[in-house]
Amino acid sequence: SEAASLHVAFANSRGEIVGSVPANLNPNSGIRVSTSEFILPGGGNLTARVTSSVGVVAQALIETNGSLALVNGQSASTGATIRRAPHVVLGNGFDATLVLANPTGQAVTVTVTLFNENGGPVHASLADPSRRLLTIPANGSVSVGATQLSGLLIAPAVNGWIEVTSPNVPLGAAL
Repeated sequence: SEAASLHVAFANSRGEIVGSVPANLNPNSGIRVSTSEFILPGGGNLTARVTSSVGVVAQALIETNGSLALVNGQSASTGATIRRAPHVVLGNGFDATLVLANPTGQAVTVTVTLFNENGGPVHASLADPSRRLLTIPANGSVSVGATQLSGLLIAPAVNGWIEVTSPNVPLGAAL
């Protein structure tokens, strides 16, 4: 085990760096970084990029509207053209949000498709699964909720899955 010299840079959804924290970690230890000083009025996404002199494991504990979510850090060095969230529940008291982060220096356009559990449309009024084109700014992020994903004014109850297709680039994702 080695000590780690690391740097955490925080970017808003437009990809602008809004703060950073340098740190030194002893083996088998951790740090807690509060993002409250980087949050601007009006909210929005805040992504973190961790660079380190040795391998580290990164996790974020996110609190929104009285609920907590643990999000594991994802390598920014792995590209893929298809990513899937295999089980997505929307409506009936569930309000999921898909967040996609782009750790590259170029904007990326992705297609997000929302399917029902049988691979079809999420509502009887739709002929096909719901598809949305999203452009993620360089070093930025986007977030879309159930109404945006479905394309309907009122989000339907969905027990299905999401597919994100993109060029073969690294992306971070959380649902």
